[in-house]
Parts: sequence; C-alpha cells; structure tokens
Amino acid sequence: MVRGNSGSDQDRNFSYVAEGETATANALAARIRQLRKAHGKSLQEIADALGMSKSHVHQLERGTSANPSFSALRALSAYFGVSIGFLVGEVEGDNNDNEEARLLARWFSEAAPRDRGAVMALLRYQRSSAVR
Repeated sequence: MVRGNSGSDQDRNFSYVAEGETATANALAARIRQLRKAHGKSLQEIADALGMSKSHVHQLERGTSANPSFSALRALSAYFGVSIGFLVGEVEGDNNDNEEARLLARWFSEAAPRDRGAVMALLRYQRSSAVR
C-alpha cells in the first residue's frame, strides 16, 4: 500500500511498519559491521563463505537491502554464532559476552594442537595465580 494523504489509521499503520523495518535494517547493518570487524573479516570473505555476492553483503551492512531473506539472516547468524534476534536488534545484553566466548571457542578449535596446549597452560597458570 502506498501512503496517501488521507491520514487514515490504515495509512498511519503503514508508516509505523515502514519505520519499524527501517529500525530493523539499521540494527542489522550495525550488528553485521560490528561482528565483521570483531572477526577481522572482509566483505568478500563473508560473501564467499555464505555464497552471497559482495554487493549484497555490503547492502546488508549499510542497511540498504530492502528485505533480507530469512535464509540470509540464518546464514549470517550461523556464520557469526549469534541469534537472528541479536542480528536484528531484538536481543541485547550479554550477547557480546556470548559472542566473545563463541569467537574464542572457534579460534581455539581452529588452532594447531600445540597452540591449544600453550593456551591451556596459560589459562591454567592465570587461574592458579588468581586463586591465591
């Protein structure tokens, strides 16, 4: 429906939905940018990993993609290890802590066995020093 000049409740309701979609697009854009930078990834790396074009990922990150598909949201949430609710700004709070934990777990799982052993030794040392 195109917003008319009548000022009816139906027109106002349409305007509200459009504003809500804009807020969601802005939240999604900010979260994608935040997560991409936290992971140290380029737009191209994300596009390649998700089977999307670089321009589509760029549009999502800028908030200019009209309606991101559910499959795109699901792929992004799985890639970054966050919920779709977090991506679209419906969930706040400890998600950043959870994101850091997921990121550390991913880095740890991708590390060579020797490096994982060194990280574990460092963490054990740190914990034993903190307990004293």
